[in-house]
Amino acid sequence: MQPGQWYELRVKGSIGTREGTVKGASDGVAIGDDGHVCSTASPHVKHFESEQAANDYLGRCTIPGKSQFEIVLCRAAAVH
Repeated sequence: MQPGQWYELRVKGSIGTREGTVKGASDGVAIGDDGHVCSTASPHVKHFESEQAANDYLGRCTIPGKSQFEIVLCRAAAVH
């Protein structure tokens, strides 16, 4: 993984997910640092070092509701 990149677990249909991209989503929901869901714009979104780490987390946590998650590769915004 390149510097300035990380993975997030986002609810399917959120910005950055396959479904969200098709639908033109401009915001979304992700797993937060505390294990609860939060806005993708929140500074508390949980970052994972690898896709495997995100998968491992998803496999061992219990998230209320019936949300389905997608692992999304994220990049820090370029500074101009």
